[in-house]
Amino acid sequence: KHFRASRETQYQQFLILGPANAGKTALLYRLKFGRRWHGLSEDLLKMRLPGPDSVPRDDKTRANDPDAGFHYEEFGMMNNCGLWDIPAHLSHSWPIWYNNLLIHGIFFVVEADERDAQVLTEIKYDIRRLLSEDALRKAGFAIIINTREGRVTSSDASSKDHHPLYYKLGLYDLPEEAALRLKAFRVDINSLEGE
Repeated sequence: KHFRASRETQYQQFLILGPANAGKTALLYRLKFGRRWHGLSEDLLKMRLPGPDSVPRDDKTRANDPDAGFHYEEFGMMNNCGLWDIPAHLSHSWPIWYNNLLIHGIFFVVEADERDAQVLTEIKYDIRRLLSEDALRKAGFAIIINTREGRVTSSDASSKDHHPLYYKLGLYDLPEEAALRLKAFRVDINSLEGE
């Protein structure tokens, strides 16, 4: 519902963005396969392990890194749409995506347990930068606060109050035109439980 009012076209495109290890790829495949893919988290972790024929990794090489490139899936829901999962280390290239594709919405995934002040500052900056981009002025934004399996209490899940990250990321203090296009959700991506 949040994204429907954004733009009217035949084929809608969405970006899944956020910091490393927040759950972007897990969200993409949970949306694609639902709960049918049992052991999704474990399988994604195994993909990150070096294989027997792997090339040694260093800072300059991203060999055997599943996040070295983007993931793309098409969905029959929402009048047919495509979701692009762009890894965090390619954040410098995000403008290439939204300046060359008509983007209808952004799923920005954040780890609920994130405590690193520098990472939180970068996330806050990225969200505000994206909200102010001309190419995204009509796009809806869903901030997905990934609570991860077993890390949210039942009282947290049912609370009407915002998650503490809502305040740490300054989402309460956005300009009105940006705030109208943004909604934050608490979700355990692995189980698809949450708001």
